[in-house]
Amino acid sequence: MFEWLATEATHDQIEAGSCAATIHDAVERGDIPGAKAHEMLSTYIAPALDTTIHSFDWAL
Repeated sequence: MFEWLATEATHDQIEAGSCAATIHDAVERGDIPGAKAHEMLSTYIAPALDTTIHSFDWAL
């Protein structure tokens, strides 16, 4: 997931109106630097993956 985020999660690859799109829009406006966008998206994805993994574990 982190490799995809670093290499393929471009603005045209993500859903319009999503959290990721909002962050990319801020980069395009110059409100935040591009490197910060990657950091913000990484901190958003990590807990989501962890929660999903633990939910499947409990379900099984």
